[in-house]
Amino acid sequence: PGVKPPRLMTIHYAPRKILIIYLSPRHLCSMARGIILGIGDYFKERLSVTLKERQCLITGNKECWIYVVKQDR
Repeated sequence: PGVKPPRLMTIHYAPRKILIIYLSPRHLCSMARGIILGIGDYFKERLSVTLKERQCLITGNKECWIYVVKQDR
């Protein structure tokens, strides 16, 4: 009870690259990263996912920045 889902925003900053901004009071940014990789696996897409530690809930920031890059096959 009382648990709210995380907020997600996306920014397409270059071809084949997006930034996902993740906000959650539960600080499950590592799980978000895993979900993104799982989505890539499901759709048979190679993704590179980087969680920027300088902008992460774990290090005391108000949001996580998760960079996603679609890799060439």
